[in-house]
Amino acid sequence: MSCQNKYSSSCPYKNDYRVVKGTKFPFECNEEFEKNCEAYKPFPPPMTDKEFEQKQGEILKEIPIEFHGALSGLAWDLGHAYGYEEVIIHLQDLVSGLKDSIHAYGDRLLKP
Repeated sequence: MSCQNKYSSSCPYKNDYRVVKGTKFPFECNEEFEKNCEAYKPFPPPMTDKEFEQKQGEILKEIPIEFHGALSGLAWDLGHAYGYEEVIIHLQDLVSGLKDSIHAYGDRLLKP
């Protein structure tokens, strides 16, 4: 799509279908768009399966393997409807909230 009017937008986002504001898709080149081009930056592309598995693995390294299934399952239940990014956010919250307690409990179990 190219502008068919007096606004020959130089904004790199003018033909992107993934936009933050709820404009027409693809949105029209107009004066408002020209003035606010930076406000129309597209969302980043969604996380891939490989990126998700890699990030999840990095987070789960902070806790014992016995907790991986429970915490990753709970994070999945809480966030999968909203995408991998949301699952990662929940997993980070769960791990950061529990890792000190998990390690303290492990230390207590090892004391005679």
